[in-house]
Amino acid sequence: MSLSRLLLLLLVGISTRAVAQSTAASLLWSIEGQGIKKSYIFGTVHMLPAKDFAIKPKVKRAIQKSDIMVMELDLDNPMVQVELMKDIKLENDDKLSNYLSDEDAVLLSNYMEDHIGSPLSSFDHLKPFFLTSMLIPTYIEGDVASFERHLVEIAQSQKMEIIGLEKAEGQLKIFDEIPIEKQLSQIMDLVKDKGEAQKKFDAILSAYKTEDIHRLVATTLEQIGDDNYQKEAVLWNRNKDWVEKIPQMAAKEKCFIAVGAAHLGGDQGVISLLKERGYTLTPIIK
Repeated sequence: MSLSRLLLLLLVGISTRAVAQSTAASLLWSIEGQGIKKSYIFGTVHMLPAKDFAIKPKVKRAIQKSDIMVMELDLDNPMVQVELMKDIKLENDDKLSNYLSDEDAVLLSNYMEDHIGSPLSSFDHLKPFFLTSMLIPTYIEGDVASFERHLVEIAQSQKMEIIGLEKAEGQLKIFDEIPIEKQLSQIMDLVKDKGEAQKKFDAILSAYKTEDIHRLVATTLEQIGDDNYQKEAVLWNRNKDWVEKIPQMAAKEKCFIAVGAAHLGGDQGVISLLKERGYTLTPIIK
């Protein structure tokens, strides 16, 4: 595998079994229907080159029309960071290097020292999920931008409440179910073939910039492969949980919802699941 599944999941997510379903080329959709206030859902990339980052006017207008901002996590709440930090370390004083061959440990340590400035020994007690998060920026040319950070700043400037679709504990538990050896194997795929990984990331970014959900899903699916646990636990099950919560939130307030981009498309994507519940979803093109 050229591009780590975990890297893909952290960047955009993915929420489909198939790509045959017709979905218009837009990352911003309105949600309307009986019993809810008109709301919007927007697909993000969690990290991307700053030179490619932009919040389009249509997105800004949707935010202005909304009462609250809904994100995967309530990143405005300092307790979320506390929860994340509580679960950052491996249990029982375990080490990542215990799961690596001597050769791979040296290779990973050298890569980290070259690109992050610290060797593996500085992070040896951390869970692989956090190591992957630190490695993502090394695949991004130049400064790194985050939609989530900018959206939080916009919400704060407009005094909008931010609500999380899930708790930090729930997100982390999903990755705890993936064997450490498997997560590290995927990390080593990144380290050993950075050029190919960069090419695949660029393809995802290109699809994102053109709001081409079909290509985004197809490119990501190609890399995910047949790992049903990661598809179901990390992606599909979360989508099902979200579409239970979104109508409840939209019944009370006009919501601007921001989630990983590839959670939108496909027959198990949020757009399709909301349509199945009788809601009207319309792509916002301009």
